[in-house]
Amino acid sequence: MIEIVDRIVSIQTPFNMIVLMFAFGMIFGIVASVARETRRYLVHRQELEFRRELVERGLDPTEIEKVMTATPKDAKTKSA
Repeated sequence: MIEIVDRIVSIQTPFNMIVLMFAFGMIFGIVASVARETRRYLVHRQELEFRRELVERGLDPTEIEKVMTATPKDAKTKSA
């Protein structure tokens, strides 16, 4: 790995910066994608746990659907 970095740095000055910027962009994109998918997975798991809790409380499916699709009153005024 260090050998690859040394070869990139040893390229002529303007070209090595282009290669490094491209490499950093790719790394950033990969990290951002992994973070986004991890967040989506965790939110999904949290919603499933909440639905299970509502089922255990004895709510029927229509009430659960209303709870899951409900938005706070503040969210309606802030988005407008």
